[in-house]
This record gives sequence, structure tokens and C-alpha cells, in this order.
Amino acid sequence: MKFSDASLVLALALPWLAAERLPQDAAGKDSVTLAISVERQLFAADTTLDVQVWSAAQIAALTNNERCASTRDTRTGTERTSCPDGITYQPVVPQRVHAPLGGVANAIEVRLAGIKAGESFRVAVSGLSRDGCNTTSATAVRTASSGRNALMDLAWQEWWRDAVDATAPGLRDKLATIAPSQSIVGTLSRYWQVRYGLPAAKVIAWSGDNPCSLIGTGLVREGRVAVSLGTSDTVFGLMSEPRVDVTGTGHVFGAPTGDYMGLTCFQNGSLARERVRNEFAMDWAAFSRALDTTRPGALIVLPWFEPEITPAVPIAGIHRYGPARATPEAEVRALVDAQMMAMSLHSQWMGVEIDTIHATGGAAANRSILQTMADVFGATVYQLEVGPSAALGAALRAAHGDLAVSDSPADWEDVVRGFAEPVATTRLQPDTARHEFYREFIRVYAACEAHALGRGPDPEPLLKGLADRAG
Repeated sequence: MKFSDASLVLALALPWLAAERLPQDAAGKDSVTLAISVERQLFAADTTLDVQVWSAAQIAALTNNERCASTRDTRTGTERTSCPDGITYQPVVPQRVHAPLGGVANAIEVRLAGIKAGESFRVAVSGLSRDGCNTTSATAVRTASSGRNALMDLAWQEWWRDAVDATAPGLRDKLATIAPSQSIVGTLSRYWQVRYGLPAAKVIAWSGDNPCSLIGTGLVREGRVAVSLGTSDTVFGLMSEPRVDVTGTGHVFGAPTGDYMGLTCFQNGSLARERVRNEFAMDWAAFSRALDTTRPGALIVLPWFEPEITPAVPIAGIHRYGPARATPEAEVRALVDAQMMAMSLHSQWMGVEIDTIHATGGAAANRSILQTMADVFGATVYQLEVGPSAALGAALRAAHGDLAVSDSPADWEDVVRGFAEPVATTRLQPDTARHEFYREFIRVYAACEAHALGRGPDPEPLLKGLADRAG
């Protein structure tokens, strides 16, 4: 990868528009018409919608222009544009259509001048929001087909007014316009350049620590997740669609890749493991031997030593199913099984077929715990040596944003390669037979959880039947 020496970063990625090819219209096989679906309720009744369309050549010119910087002389009011050597600033004027909302039924139709079938184009639509103060907008880049192109699934880039108003009075007027995460939103101000000796770096759109950690742990495709085994345990990963946990314990974020991120946190992580280890006077080597030498299935323990986040358990308490007394080894096995099955069960809302896990956190050094993780999830597990993953992800996002406006853009896999990759030699594969057992065991675990929360019948018969079949 090659990128400039400085880019600062920050992302809020939202879905774009879905384009669908419709039958050709009467204008002829070579014409391109764009039909834009409009959600009228988002806009002020008297607004005029502004539609702008850029051709592929204009998009290339805009990308070229992003490498230039403009400065304004406050004394004279004049502006000066400077570009790197070999770059010439090119004025770009998009095709523009104004459509009064009162004359729009469900869609706006625009004949795309100078755009042929097979060529890419960018479209942006905006108008005064129904609150009369702000702007609602949407944008997309698509490839034209001959005839009528319908943008049926417009994802409007707009703050949710009810949530904003509930947060603080007048907040909406202080919020910037939502933009794609790779957008370059400006150049580092002279104040920071002078005070800290920083270069005139490009600044890309902001994001939070969790979405940046998604990049910093290399989770740039669906099916690859991270499990952090720390004081609390956390599972998170990329989702291609904005799915929601109906229980309210899972969290959804916009992902810097333009996708989504799901995250679920569990309070009783390493502290629970340490508590059980200390109760039986084990060191971590003995704890690992207990896992290695004890089969799952005889005992389920819900280790809610502290009020639990997932599932929501406001009052701490340990719930046991199976033998009233068990060996220390069986207690260790029951604890780790419960933690791994809880993570597997409560990450299913993400709708992701997990095939690879990057394990982080202190307990990720214990390969016996990671083998149980691999067996429960049915996924390949690697140890990931990560320091400040959010900071690393922010730096990688800066590189990606810089590359996006260069002559050599890179996809996300290329960006994270060599920076956010697991240790290849730590690979653990699931045991096929053990995973098949856990697929049935997790249903029993779910029944135990439901019973403990007062939402289901006694699961002891299910557990006994499973134990009998397991021998």
C-alpha cells in the first residue's frame, strides 16, 4: 500500500441505495432514465428537492480535486487553490434538477444526460426536513443500465430527530451532516499544525472506539468475529445487514466498511473464571487440565456471580442444573461451557455464520479455553495480539481514506493485511464430533437459562436425557 504521510480519522457508515433494472422506456434503448423513490414524510411540505447527478468522468475529477486544498484570504475575500505536482484542479458542475415536493407523487424521474449504459454515476438528493430547519439527504454511486433505473430503497442520511431531541435541546443544529466513513471532510486546521508540528493532513469522517476496533482486529468481512476474554467477555463482528437483538442486550453500530457491526457483552467473564479457579485452589495449568480431561454434558452452571448484562439478570446468583455436587474438574468444565454457549447463543441475533474467531484478552492465552470456544462455535480460532485496537483501527481507516482518493485504492482486506492479522501458528480447529454434541447441548443450556429467568419449565429432564445419550 502507498499513501500520503498524514491522514487523520474518524466514521458513521450508513447503507446506500439499491438499484434495480426495469424494462426500457419509450425513449429508446440507449437512453438512461433514473427514477428516484421519495419518502415524502421526511420533508417539509413546501420544500423543493434538489437532485444532482455526476457522470463517471466527473466523479474521477472530484476524486482528483480532493487532493487539492483551498485557502481563503480573510482580508481580501479571495480564494486560492493549490494542488500537488502533476495534479490540476478541474471545476465540476453536476447535472441538476429541482423538483417541488408538491408535484412529486412517489418518485422523481431524471433523464441522465451524457451517461451511457454501463457507466457509473453518482446521485444525491436533498431537501428541507419536515422540521423546517435541517436538511434530509441521500446519495449513491451506481452503474447505469439502458432504459429506466429505479432507486427503490433510498437510505436517507438523516439524524433521527426524536432521539436527537431526547438527548439535548438544540442538539440537531450542532450536529454535522452524516457522511460515508471514507469521506474526506477537510484538512487539519492550521492551529493544530502550528501547535503540534503536524502536517496539513486530510481528515476523514469520525467514528467511535468500537467501530474502529472492528477494523483494528481485522473484522472486515461477515463470518469473522472477535471474542474478547477480559474482565467481561465480548463478542463482536461485521454484519452485512442492520439486524437488531429483540432482547435489547445486543448493540448495533455503523461499520467503517459501509456495513454494520454487532456487539454483545457479558459481565461475568474472567472474574468468574478466577473465582472458580480460586475456589478449588487451582493454578491455570490445573484449570486447563480440568478442561482437557473432562467431557461436557453432565452439569450446567449459570455463573452469574455479578448482575449479568447478557441475558439481563439484575440480581446476582448461581444456578445449577445436574448433580448437586460435582468434582472440581466438572465445575471448571461447566463454567467454561456455560460462558462459551452463552456467547454463541446470544450472538445468533446477528444472523452471521461464524467461521473464524479472533480471540483477544488475558484469557485468550489459555488454549484449552480457546479449544472449547472452537468446539462450541464450530469455528476456527486464532489468538490475536492486539494492543490499542481502536487506535490501530483509526490509523488503518486513515490509510483507507487516503488510498480511496489516490491512484491505487485498496479494499479492506488489503488495508488490514499485515497490521490486524491473528497469529497463524495459534490456529485451533473445532472437533467435529464435539461440535455436533454442543449443537444439542446449547438447546439444553438455553432451556436452563429460560428456567432461571422464570420463562420456562424445569430443564432437568432435558439435561438428564442428554447426559444419558452422551454416556
